[in-house]
Amino acid sequence: MNNKNLRKGVYTVLVTLFVLLVAACIAPKQRAINQMQEIHDDLELNYANYNAEKWKQFARDYREADSLIALYEYTPEEKEYIGTLRGEISGYVVKAAGYNVVNAISNEGREVIGILKGIMEVFTSGGGNENPQEN
Repeated sequence: MNNKNLRKGVYTVLVTLFVLLVAACIAPKQRAINQMQEIHDDLELNYANYNAEKWKQFARDYREADSLIALYEYTPEEKEYIGTLRGEISGYVVKAAGYNVVNAISNEGREVIGILKGIMEVFTSGGGNENPQEN
């Protein structure tokens, strides 16, 4: 009976070590995916409010997560999930760039509108010398 208990104990220890080894191998791989997910989630919620410094931090974080992901092999399902994250992140980056362009055009557009109003005012006001060459 002692021999049977000893074998059972050794078997339990071996199974436990195997589970710990598998968990230790999977943990960094999952950590890399989680890091990409965190970048995605922050971008999804806050991309419209990113300033230049925040975009620089995003670029550093993304490069780091991308480098970590490149270290591991993934199942087809994991690859699809990672691809979806990358695609959505790219979408938010493009969307933010679009907002920045629209804002720049809008701000510059207001100045152009002001310039046109000023020009029209000069031509329609009737004030001043109508023919500057008469002076």
